[in-house]
Amino acid sequence: MGLMLPPKVRDFMEKVVSKTDAGELTWTSTYDRDAITTRTDQFEMTVRHRRATAQVPGGYLVFYRSSMDPEEFRFFASYEAEQDCALLQQVFDGVQACSAHFPF
Repeated sequence: MGLMLPPKVRDFMEKVVSKTDAGELTWTSTYDRDAITTRTDQFEMTVRHRRATAQVPGGYLVFYRSSMDPEEFRFFASYEAEQDCALLQQVFDGVQACSAHFPF
């Protein structure tokens, strides 16, 4: 089994997905869309997709900083942690869906 998100982080990310889908969180993304960032009065978070190489496992990195604490926390979910990666991919997909302009 690969590196997984701690349960507390997974629960928070599920709420992030819901708030993103509801349009309650505003995100920015890098040019190549490998990283997305949101900032609120309560926290700042970046989710970065990392492709696998011969030296480094692929997956998602989550960088989180609370407005109550200046320390940055980092979490990683490798591709082998399928449910966590699916959840983090859902964040990416939600951000893109909110940014896309569909004709109908």
